[in-house]
Amino acid sequence: MIHRPFDPATIYQNFANFGDWQTRANDGLTNVRTAIAGHQKPDFKSEIYGALKPYLLEWFFGKCAYCESNVDATGWGDVEHYRPKRKVEEEPAHGGYYWLAYDPSNLLPSCQKCNQGQGKMNHFPVVPSTRAFNELAVPSEVPLLLSPYLHRPGEHLIYDFDEIAGEPTGFVKPKPGSEVGRSSIDVYKLNRARLVELRLEAQRATINSYEIAKNKGRLDEFNRKLNALTEPYIGARVSALRDYIEWTKRRLESDLAKLPDV
Repeated sequence: MIHRPFDPATIYQNFANFGDWQTRANDGLTNVRTAIAGHQKPDFKSEIYGALKPYLLEWFFGKCAYCESNVDATGWGDVEHYRPKRKVEEEPAHGGYYWLAYDPSNLLPSCQKCNQGQGKMNHFPVVPSTRAFNELAVPSEVPLLLSPYLHRPGEHLIYDFDEIAGEPTGFVKPKPGSEVGRSSIDVYKLNRARLVELRLEAQRATINSYEIAKNKGRLDEFNRKLNALTEPYIGARVSALRDYIEWTKRRLESDLAKLPDV
Protein backbone atom coordinates (compact mmCIF):
# COMPACT_ATOMS: atom_id res chain seq x y z
CA MET A 1 0.00 0.00 0.00
CA ILE A 2 1.21 3.50 -0.82
CA HIS A 3 -0.08 6.97 -0.02
CA ARG A 4 -2.05 8.58 -2.85
CA PRO A 5 -3.55 11.86 -1.61
CA PHE A 6 -7.15 12.59 -2.50
CA ASP A 7 -7.00 15.21 -5.23
CA PRO A 8 -10.26 15.20 -7.20
CA ALA A 9 -9.14 17.96 -9.56
CA THR A 10 -6.30 15.69 -10.74
CA ILE A 11 -8.02 12.33 -10.43
CA TYR A 12 -10.99 13.39 -12.53
CA GLN A 13 -9.33 15.91 -14.84
CA ASN A 14 -10.01 13.69 -17.86
CA PHE A 15 -13.60 12.96 -16.88
CA ALA A 16 -15.32 15.31 -19.34
CA ASN A 17 -18.74 14.81 -17.76
CA PHE A 18 -17.68 15.00 -14.12
CA GLY A 19 -20.08 17.89 -13.49
CA ASP A 20 -22.98 15.83 -14.83
CA TRP A 21 -21.79 12.90 -12.72
CA GLN A 22 -21.88 15.06 -9.58
CA THR A 23 -25.46 16.02 -10.36
CA ARG A 24 -26.39 12.33 -10.72
CA ALA A 25 -24.57 11.55 -7.47
CA ASN A 26 -26.43 14.30 -5.62
CA ASP A 27 -29.76 13.06 -6.99
CA GLY A 28 -28.85 9.50 -6.01
CA LEU A 29 -28.04 10.61 -2.46
CA THR A 30 -31.32 12.52 -2.24
CA ASN A 31 -33.17 9.32 -3.12
CA VAL A 32 -31.20 7.39 -0.48
CA ARG A 33 -32.00 9.98 2.18
CA THR A 34 -35.71 9.90 1.23
CA ALA A 35 -35.83 6.11 1.52
CA ILE A 36 -34.13 6.11 4.91
CA ALA A 37 -36.37 8.90 6.21
CA GLY A 38 -39.32 6.74 5.18
CA HIS A 39 -37.81 3.68 6.93
CA GLN A 40 -37.36 1.92 3.61
CA LYS A 41 -34.38 0.08 2.20
CA PRO A 42 -32.27 2.50 0.14
CA ASP A 43 -31.45 1.69 -3.47
CA PHE A 44 -27.77 2.41 -4.06
CA LYS A 45 -27.01 2.84 -7.75
CA SER A 46 -23.75 1.03 -8.54
CA GLU A 47 -23.68 2.57 -12.00
CA ILE A 48 -23.17 5.99 -10.38
CA TYR A 49 -20.11 5.23 -8.25
CA GLY A 50 -19.00 2.59 -10.76
CA ALA A 51 -18.56 5.31 -13.40
CA LEU A 52 -15.49 6.51 -11.46
CA LYS A 53 -13.63 3.21 -11.79
CA PRO A 54 -11.37 4.03 -14.79
CA TYR A 55 -10.23 7.29 -13.20
CA LEU A 56 -9.60 5.67 -9.83
CA LEU A 57 -7.59 2.90 -11.46
CA GLU A 58 -5.54 5.45 -13.38
CA TRP A 59 -4.79 7.37 -10.17
CA PHE A 60 -3.61 4.16 -8.51
CA PHE A 61 -1.63 3.00 -11.58
CA GLY A 62 -4.06 0.16 -12.30
CA LYS A 63 -3.46 -1.32 -8.85
CA CYS A 64 -5.66 -2.22 -5.89
CA ALA A 65 -5.52 0.63 -3.39
CA TYR A 66 -5.01 -1.86 -0.58
CA CYS A 67 -2.74 -4.71 -1.71
CA GLU A 68 -1.19 -3.08 -4.81
CA SER A 69 -1.92 -6.04 -7.08
CA ASN A 70 -2.68 -5.26 -10.72
CA VAL A 71 -6.47 -5.22 -10.77
CA ASP A 72 -7.24 -5.89 -14.43
CA ALA A 73 -4.81 -8.82 -14.65
CA THR A 74 -7.19 -11.18 -12.85
CA GLY A 75 -10.59 -9.48 -12.65
CA TRP A 76 -12.73 -6.40 -13.22
CA GLY A 77 -12.04 -4.84 -9.84
CA ASP A 78 -14.42 -2.98 -7.53
CA VAL A 79 -15.15 0.61 -6.64
CA GLU A 80 -14.86 0.08 -2.93
CA HIS A 81 -16.45 2.14 -0.16
CA TYR A 82 -13.86 2.80 2.53
CA ARG A 83 -16.67 3.49 4.99
CA PRO A 84 -19.33 0.88 4.09
CA LYS A 85 -22.64 2.26 2.84
CA ARG A 86 -25.13 -0.39 4.06
CA LYS A 87 -23.98 -1.69 7.43
CA VAL A 88 -20.97 -2.05 9.72
CA GLU A 89 -19.99 -5.52 10.91
CA GLU A 90 -18.36 -4.23 14.07
CA GLU A 91 -21.46 -2.19 15.04
CA PRO A 92 -24.75 -4.05 14.35
CA ALA A 93 -26.80 -0.99 15.31
CA HIS A 94 -25.11 1.08 12.62
CA GLY A 95 -27.04 1.52 9.36
CA GLY A 96 -23.94 2.21 7.32
CA TYR A 97 -22.40 5.47 6.14
CA TYR A 98 -25.10 5.90 3.51
CA TRP A 99 -24.37 9.62 3.12
CA LEU A 100 -20.93 8.71 1.72
CA ALA A 101 -22.24 6.26 -0.88
CA TYR A 102 -21.40 8.62 -3.76
CA ASP A 103 -18.71 10.72 -2.10
CA PRO A 104 -15.48 10.47 -4.18
CA SER A 105 -13.35 10.83 -1.04
CA ASN A 106 -14.85 7.55 0.21
CA LEU A 107 -14.30 5.59 -3.01
CA LEU A 108 -11.21 3.53 -3.84
CA PRO A 109 -10.26 0.95 -6.47
CA SER A 110 -9.97 -2.53 -5.01
CA CYS A 111 -9.36 -6.06 -6.21
CA GLN A 112 -12.03 -8.62 -5.38
CA LYS A 113 -9.70 -10.45 -3.00
CA CYS A 114 -9.31 -7.41 -0.75
CA ASN A 115 -12.94 -6.32 -0.91
CA GLN A 116 -15.14 -9.39 -1.35
CA GLY A 117 -15.50 -12.84 0.21
CA GLN A 118 -13.33 -13.00 3.28
CA GLY A 119 -11.96 -9.50 2.64
CA LYS A 120 -13.12 -6.08 3.79
CA MET A 121 -16.80 -6.28 2.77
CA ASN A 122 -18.69 -4.24 5.43
CA HIS A 123 -15.94 -4.12 8.03
CA PHE A 124 -14.92 -0.77 9.42
CA PRO A 125 -13.28 -0.91 12.84
CA VAL A 126 -12.76 2.36 14.70
CA VAL A 127 -11.79 3.42 18.20
CA PRO A 128 -15.16 2.47 19.76
CA SER A 129 -15.87 5.72 21.56
CA THR A 130 -15.49 7.68 18.31
CA ARG A 131 -17.96 5.77 16.10
CA ALA A 132 -19.86 8.21 13.86
CA PHE A 133 -23.59 7.53 13.50
CA ASN A 134 -24.25 10.68 11.53
CA GLU A 135 -22.54 13.03 9.11
CA LEU A 136 -21.56 15.64 11.67
CA ALA A 137 -19.67 13.12 13.80
CA VAL A 138 -17.41 11.79 11.01
CA PRO A 139 -14.56 14.31 11.52
CA SER A 140 -14.05 13.07 15.09
CA GLU A 141 -14.12 9.37 14.16
CA VAL A 142 -10.80 7.52 14.48
CA PRO A 143 -10.64 4.69 11.89
CA LEU A 144 -8.55 1.60 12.54
CA LEU A 145 -8.19 0.86 8.83
CA LEU A 146 -5.64 2.35 6.49
CA SER A 147 -6.82 4.50 3.62
CA PRO A 148 -4.28 5.49 0.96
CA TYR A 149 -6.01 8.87 0.86
CA LEU A 150 -5.70 9.52 4.59
CA HIS A 151 -2.62 7.68 5.81
CA ARG A 152 1.02 7.08 5.06
CA PRO A 153 1.09 3.27 5.27
CA GLY A 154 4.78 3.23 6.18
CA GLU A 155 3.85 4.72 9.55
CA HIS A 156 1.80 1.61 10.37
CA LEU A 157 3.20 -1.30 8.34
CA ILE A 158 6.57 -3.08 8.18
CA TYR A 159 7.56 -5.49 5.43
CA ASP A 160 9.38 -8.39 7.03
CA PHE A 161 13.07 -8.94 6.29
CA ASP A 162 15.16 -11.98 7.24
CA GLU A 163 18.30 -10.53 8.85
CA ILE A 164 20.08 -13.91 8.79
CA ALA A 165 19.50 -14.68 5.11
CA GLY A 166 19.62 -11.02 4.07
CA GLU A 167 16.43 -11.17 2.07
CA PRO A 168 12.72 -10.22 2.32
CA THR A 169 10.06 -12.76 3.23
CA GLY A 170 7.03 -11.30 1.45
CA PHE A 171 5.10 -10.86 4.70
CA VAL A 172 3.86 -7.58 6.11
CA LYS A 173 3.60 -6.82 9.84
CA PRO A 174 2.10 -4.02 11.90
CA LYS A 175 4.53 -1.56 13.37
CA PRO A 176 4.83 -2.14 17.12
CA GLY A 177 1.84 -0.61 18.86
CA SER A 178 -0.07 0.18 15.64
CA GLU A 179 -3.64 -1.06 15.96
CA VAL A 180 -4.33 0.54 12.58
CA GLY A 181 -1.63 -1.63 11.01
CA ARG A 182 -2.85 -4.79 12.73
CA SER A 183 -6.49 -4.23 11.78
CA SER A 184 -5.61 -3.38 8.19
CA ILE A 185 -3.57 -6.55 7.70
CA ASP A 186 -6.40 -8.61 9.17
CA VAL A 187 -9.35 -6.97 7.37
CA TYR A 188 -7.72 -6.59 3.95
CA LYS A 189 -6.09 -10.04 4.28
CA LEU A 190 -2.70 -8.62 3.32
CA ASN A 191 -0.88 -11.85 4.18
CA ARG A 192 -3.01 -14.22 2.11
CA ALA A 193 -0.79 -16.94 0.66
CA ARG A 194 -0.75 -16.01 -3.02
CA LEU A 195 -0.29 -12.32 -2.26
CA VAL A 196 2.76 -13.10 -0.09
CA GLU A 197 4.22 -15.15 -2.95
CA LEU A 198 3.72 -12.38 -5.51
CA ARG A 199 5.02 -9.73 -3.14
CA LEU A 200 8.15 -11.77 -2.43
CA GLU A 201 8.79 -12.30 -6.16
CA ALA A 202 8.52 -8.54 -6.69
CA GLN A 203 10.86 -7.79 -3.77
CA ARG A 204 13.49 -10.24 -4.99
CA ALA A 205 13.21 -8.91 -8.55
CA THR A 206 13.76 -5.36 -7.32
CA ILE A 207 16.88 -6.30 -5.34
CA ASN A 208 18.19 -8.19 -8.39
CA SER A 209 17.52 -5.22 -10.66
CA TYR A 210 19.25 -2.91 -8.20
CA GLU A 211 22.41 -5.04 -8.19
CA ILE A 212 22.45 -5.22 -12.00
CA ALA A 213 21.86 -1.47 -12.33
CA LYS A 214 24.61 -0.73 -9.81
CA ASN A 215 27.11 -2.95 -11.60
CA LYS A 216 26.27 -1.44 -14.98
CA GLY A 217 26.17 2.16 -13.80
CA ARG A 218 22.44 2.52 -14.45
CA LEU A 219 21.19 3.45 -10.99
CA ASP A 220 19.64 6.71 -12.22
CA GLU A 221 17.47 4.78 -14.67
CA PHE A 222 16.61 2.22 -12.00
CA ASN A 223 15.60 4.91 -9.50
CA ARG A 224 13.47 6.74 -12.04
CA LYS A 225 11.51 3.57 -12.67
CA LEU A 226 11.08 2.91 -8.96
CA ASN A 227 10.00 6.47 -8.23
CA ALA A 228 7.31 6.32 -10.91
CA LEU A 229 5.36 4.13 -8.41
CA THR A 230 3.70 2.23 -11.25
CA GLU A 231 4.95 -1.28 -10.49
CA PRO A 232 2.82 -3.59 -8.35
CA TYR A 233 3.81 -3.90 -4.69
CA ILE A 234 5.96 -0.77 -4.81
CA GLY A 235 5.66 -0.27 -1.05
CA ALA A 236 7.03 -3.76 -0.45
CA ARG A 237 9.72 -3.33 -3.11
CA VAL A 238 11.09 -0.10 -1.66
CA SER A 239 11.03 -1.44 1.88
CA ALA A 240 12.86 -4.63 0.85
CA LEU A 241 15.50 -2.68 -1.05
CA ARG A 242 16.05 -0.30 1.84
CA ASP A 243 16.46 -3.22 4.25
CA TYR A 244 18.76 -5.03 1.83
CA ILE A 245 21.04 -1.99 1.41
CA GLU A 246 21.19 -1.52 5.19
CA TRP A 247 21.89 -5.23 5.69
CA THR A 248 24.67 -5.11 3.07
CA LYS A 249 26.16 -2.04 4.72
CA ARG A 250 26.25 -3.76 8.12
CA ARG A 251 27.82 -6.87 6.59
CA LEU A 252 30.53 -4.81 4.87
CA GLU A 253 31.23 -2.87 8.05
CA SER A 254 31.58 -6.17 9.89
CA ASP A 255 34.02 -7.46 7.25
CA LEU A 256 35.96 -4.21 7.42
CA ALA A 257 36.30 -4.49 11.19
CA LYS A 258 37.91 -7.93 10.84
CA LEU A 259 40.76 -6.73 8.63
CA PRO A 260 44.21 -6.53 10.23
CA ASP A 261 45.51 -3.17 11.37
CA VAL A 262 48.71 -2.87 9.32
